[in-house]
Amino acid sequence: RSKGILINSPSNPTAAVQDHGTLEQIAALGVPVISDEIYHGLEYGGADARAVSMLEVTDDCFVVDGFSKRHAMTGLRVGWLVAPEDLVAPLQRLQQNLFVCASSLAQTAAIAALREGEEALMAMTEQYRRRREVLYNGLLELGFPIPCKPMGAYYIFARADHLDDDSLRLAKRILEEAHVGVAPGIDFGSRAEGWLRFSFANDLESINEALRRLKKWLPRSEG
Repeated sequence: RSKGILINSPSNPTAAVQDHGTLEQIAALGVPVISDEIYHGLEYGGADARAVSMLEVTDDCFVVDGFSKRHAMTGLRVGWLVAPEDLVAPLQRLQQNLFVCASSLAQTAAIAALREGEEALMAMTEQYRRRREVLYNGLLELGFPIPCKPMGAYYIFARADHLDDDSLRLAKRILEEAHVGVAPGIDFGSRAEGWLRFSFANDLESINEALRRLKKWLPRSEG
């Protein structure tokens, strides 16, 4: 019997967002859920596509979240865990034997982000939305099938097995020959083989330059 179910919404690498009904179906399985919600707040479908927290569905869950993504505080390594009340004490004992605490600087920055960061988050999300459109449309024009338009996070997961069914080999070729960095699908498990993950967590100038390099490289890739 499964001991738990791990979900990640918005997802890395697919950027899919699970709706309330899907989360209810998962909760109904009766298995504790670990919900990685680090990309919450980075959504592009409007109010109807808001990422739902697992806590809105069930209390029998563990929610992992932090400041790395939506508040752009990756290097400060500060986050939190919400757990069923009867498991808080065991988790505290585990935590105390793994590390002490986040630095005082990181904690101060996190408090400021919670109190004053909403406007910056909205502006950043709008920038991501524009970058998403440029990269999404550009990759489609280059012939990369994208079954799922990203609704959250800042990734696009595209099929690339028409170029090479070995995604690691393909990613290395793109890096070495086109000088564009992508993540091979195999990094996310065998079922993701043949896919590439592109990121739009960069400025528009760099995204457009990457698309130009790929356009120039693709005809040579089949030679």
